[in-house]
Amino acid sequence: WALIDVNTRRLVRPSVYEEFFGEKTALCSFEAGRKCDFVQDTDSSEYLYKVVYSDTDENRHLNNTRYTDICLDALGGVSHDEMIVETTIDFIAEAKMGEEIKVKYKREGDTAFFTAGNITSGKSSFKAEIKFAKK
Repeated sequence: WALIDVNTRRLVRPSVYEEFFGEKTALCSFEAGRKCDFVQDTDSSEYLYKVVYSDTDENRHLNNTRYTDICLDALGGVSHDEMIVETTIDFIAEAKMGEEIKVKYKREGDTAFFTAGNITSGKSSFKAEIKFAKK
């Protein structure tokens, strides 16, 4: 989302609407910049995925909503006694229709780590972390 001055049609800082929101301090900060760190080692597993038409947005790029699905497919799904409590995805480079992605993943306790490379383009695609909890 973005805040825009409707008269000038330019982006504005949240402080412009301070009275409207009733908040003087930021609710979150992006300065620290959470990153999903996953060291690829011999214990990781691999999952290959080819981007198909139904995965894409109007630019024929892999839709952001599909990344979590790909990660869960790599794991083989979620057990009936678990639920997802947090998902973090770092988008690095888009994948296009027809391209193949190699997802390396590893589950450690209640957290699964993913890193993916685009085999077709040779670029890194995304990193992700999914946290689970018992129901």
